[in-house]
Amino acid sequence: MGGMPISYAMAMAMAMAMAMEKVLSVHWFRHDLRLHDNPALLASIKNCDKFIAVFINDGFTGGLHGAGYNRAKFLTQSLHDLNDQIQAVGGYLHIFNGQPSDIFRALHAEVGITRITFEQECEAIWQDRDDAVREVATELGIQLLEEVSHTLWNPFDVLAANGDTPPLTYEMFLQVSSCLGKPDHPVANPEWDNVLFAEITNNKAYRLKLYKGVPTPEQLGCYPEGREDMQFIGGETYALKLLKKRLSMEEEAFIDSFNLQEMINPDLLGPPMSLTAAITIGCLSVRKFYWDIQNVYSKLHSDISPPIHKLTTELIWREFFICSFIHNPNFDQIEGNPVCIPIPWQSDNKLLSAWCKGCTGYPFIDACMRQLCQEGYLHHACRAAVACFLTRGDLFISWEEGHKVFSKHYNNSEKHEPDDVRNTWLADKEKSIIFILVIL
Repeated sequence: MGGMPISYAMAMAMAMAMAMEKVLSVHWFRHDLRLHDNPALLASIKNCDKFIAVFINDGFTGGLHGAGYNRAKFLTQSLHDLNDQIQAVGGYLHIFNGQPSDIFRALHAEVGITRITFEQECEAIWQDRDDAVREVATELGIQLLEEVSHTLWNPFDVLAANGDTPPLTYEMFLQVSSCLGKPDHPVANPEWDNVLFAEITNNKAYRLKLYKGVPTPEQLGCYPEGREDMQFIGGETYALKLLKKRLSMEEEAFIDSFNLQEMINPDLLGPPMSLTAAITIGCLSVRKFYWDIQNVYSKLHSDISPPIHKLTTELIWREFFICSFIHNPNFDQIEGNPVCIPIPWQSDNKLLSAWCKGCTGYPFIDACMRQLCQEGYLHHACRAAVACFLTRGDLFISWEEGHKVFSKHYNNSEKHEPDDVRNTWLADKEKSIIFILVIL
């Protein structure tokens, strides 16, 4: 029988059986902890028989590596908010502990997953993790779908438009990105009416290393060290509320014929209005922020085109740095970093400790550093001040040391995202040295 040819009827039957194969789709939440503008999530719930939402604690995702208590608390609040929203439509956010490739292999064995979707994370630091998942998917016949929504443009498209080389100046980035056209608009919110959620039994949950609910910061290995009193609230729900307040503030500025109000009239003592933390961890879509700002301006000045990127300068700088370091796994250090000048920084642990603890004797600097450690937040003007003081201004201590401190305490920073915690010297090896201060 083994050598007999397959009849047309048998072939059709096999094809129909394959077509009728149950699709158990998993969306792997990473730095997209939201339901709005999430194309990978939409792809996951489309044409699936059952759906599972997962987050995997691998010690790095969500900025956990080297994180302090406030940063871990922001992540757990965001996971709570996401889980609450998924529970409201009949499901759960399943949170696992371990390496993603191992978790997906186990999920395939235990519940038979057939599709994995996730948002693109283009930074070099994530490639080994994602390549391991791709290998497992190929081996087990699991379909992978990857979508872009963490950036305004696909960074690989930017590189391709620049001859497969990252633009190393902001002006060059503006020229290259303009060739790609305007960023995509946000996609629609998910429709849950026809989505069935797969269940994971208690026995399977134990074998899969599934947390019982959302873990606490302590369960993630982060403990209070003093008077931590975080001023941010994590989660998509609060991020969208804060966005409305921010848009109202920007609208008032547009009425008065200026933009970037926080730059022009910084409020050092006011409540945090920054949305960077929410964007970094994915509680807020960067594309939604970008287009909402554009729409507010257009509503007021429909007859006047906005200055190119002037309304969203900080978002464009973020894109520039992500593209600059896309193939550079050492972007957050001096050694092995091809675009970083090896400055002969001073090494002084006593001065560094004084800066970290807010005990330098300079009242403004000390107040800023104490606020950072206690609240996990600093106004951009304060960040500029402490960054300058640590490096070229006073102590002449390497920006790497400042990076470690901010990666631990500062909620707006992400160790593996070069958008908010960098004080970097870049060099054009053939022409001139370019100093770029990315406010800590």
